[in-house]
Amino acid sequence: MKPDSVYIDPEGRFAIGYFAQVPKELGLYSYLKANDWEGVKRGMKVRAVFSLEDFNEKISIFDSGLDDVTIEHMKFFITHIVDKNLMDYYPDFRFVKRIRMPEWIDEVDNGLLVFNCPLPGEQQIANLRLSMGWYYDHLNACEFDLRMKFEGDFIAHVVDRERITYLLSKDPGIALPYYRLYSVHDTEYNISAVTIRKTATTPTLRLFGVQHKSGITLFPPQFTEIRPLDETHFLAFANGNPFIISSHGGLYDSFQRHLPPVPVIDQEDYLSRVAKWIFSDLKFYYRDTFKDIPNLESYQPGCFIRAGFFCDVTQKLEKPADGVKVRFLIMSSHAVPLFEIPEIAIDNIELTLWELNIFHYNDFFRVMDVFTFNGVTQVTLLQVPPSSIILMNDDNGLDYLDLLEKLFKDVKGQSLIGTARQNLFDSFEKEVNPLSLNRDWQERTQELIGIYPDGTNIELEPMGVPPTLDIEQFNELINNYRDKNNDVVPKFQLDPRNFDSDPDNL
Repeated sequence: MKPDSVYIDPEGRFAIGYFAQVPKELGLYSYLKANDWEGVKRGMKVRAVFSLEDFNEKISIFDSGLDDVTIEHMKFFITHIVDKNLMDYYPDFRFVKRIRMPEWIDEVDNGLLVFNCPLPGEQQIANLRLSMGWYYDHLNACEFDLRMKFEGDFIAHVVDRERITYLLSKDPGIALPYYRLYSVHDTEYNISAVTIRKTATTPTLRLFGVQHKSGITLFPPQFTEIRPLDETHFLAFANGNPFIISSHGGLYDSFQRHLPPVPVIDQEDYLSRVAKWIFSDLKFYYRDTFKDIPNLESYQPGCFIRAGFFCDVTQKLEKPADGVKVRFLIMSSHAVPLFEIPEIAIDNIELTLWELNIFHYNDFFRVMDVFTFNGVTQVTLLQVPPSSIILMNDDNGLDYLDLLEKLFKDVKGQSLIGTARQNLFDSFEKEVNPLSLNRDWQERTQELIGIYPDGTNIELEPMGVPPTLDIEQFNELINNYRDKNNDVVPKFQLDPRNFDSDPDNL
C-alpha cells in the first residue's frame, strides 16, 4: 500500500511514508512493504507514520543524523521510569532538535538533544535538554537488544510510542523455558534468569536480564552475569565484557567503545591564536544606558555572555550624561564600523556623526570587571572568539585569559581592568559629549548587553537568522563586512577514549 505522502532523502538514505489512516494490511509485527514506493531504494531506512506530528518529528530525527529507534527508546524510559509524572504526557513528549557541536568539541560532554516536555498540571510546554552521552548509551542499548531491530530492505517499519511500549512492556518469560525472576532487595527491579539446558554439543548456560517491577523489561535475559551496583545501576557481563545498565534504559560500555572518538586539541597553538585574535588591534567602545542592572550576577567577572542583539557602540563617549546608570566599556578588535559601509552610510549621515560601530547578536564577551564610580556602574567586556565559550570555560582557559591580561600590562604599563577603571575616572574630568544627549542615540542603546528586556539572561547558544526579511538582508550585509576570521578554529586529532575500568577489578 502506498502512503498519502512520502519524504525521501537520497543523501541521508531514509524515507518516511505518511498514511492518513492506518492501513488494514498493518499486522502484528507493525511493518508495511515499501517495494512499490516510488523513490525508495535498497539500503534505505524506511518508516511508516500515521499522524502529521509523527511525520514532522520523524523527519527532524533523521535530518539531525539520529536513530529514531534510539530516540523513541529514550522517550519511553524518561516518561515511564525517570519521571513517572510524565507518563500521561508520553504521546506529547517529542523530539525537537539536536544542538550540534563542531567536530573539534567532545559531543558526548557538550552536545544536547532537546525535547518538548509538557508540564504536568499546566497548559505549558517546557524544553527538556539531555546530553548526547545519554543518547549514545541508549544507542548502545538498542544495538544490543534484539527487540529493537527494525531494519530490512523495502520494509517500512512502524517505530512509534505504541510499538516501543509493547516491546518494552512485554514479559519475555512467556516465550522462554526455565524462566525465573529474582527480586533485588531495596530496589524497584528484578533480575530475570533463563537456563538453556545442556545438549550433546553445548554446556548448560544461564542468561540474565533486568526488569522493573512495573513490568518494563530493560533487557531480556542476554547477559552471562548481572550484579546490582546501587538502587538504579547494574553491572552486567556479556562475552567477558563489562557494561553498566542504568535505570534510564541506557547501556554503558565500561571501556567506552560505544562512544565516538574524543577530539584532542593542540592547546598551545589554539591559545596563541586566541591571544592574537583578541589583542591584535584592541580598541575601546562605549555604550551608556539609563537602565538598572536587574541582577549583578548576570555580569559576574569571569563569566561569558552573548550579545543577543545588534549592539550599537561608539568610541566617542566621554563623561556619562546625567541619569546614566550603566556604561558598557567593550574591548574588541572585531567591531564592525557601520559608518564606513557605503551601502548603509550613504543614506544615514548620522552614522558618520556618531561613528557608529556594531557588534553582531552572536558575538561573545567575557566579563572582566564590574565597578561603580559616581553612581555609574561600568561593565567591562572583552570580546572573545565563539570557540572559547567551550574551550576556555575551565580553569586552564580562564587562567590563560588572566595571563593575557598580565602580558597586556607589560606592554601598556597597566592591566586591562586598571586601564578600564582609569578610563571611567578620567571621563568625569571631561565634558559630556553631545552624542550622549542625542535622543535617537539614547533609544538605540537602552538595552543591556546579554540580558533580555524581562531581566533574564540571554542564552549562550547562537541564534539563527531572524525570520523578517529586512533583518535577514541586514544580517547578510553585516556578515560580509565582519572579520572573515570571526572565530579561532583549533587544530585537533581524533583519539580513542581513555578508560579507567579494569575488568579484573569489576
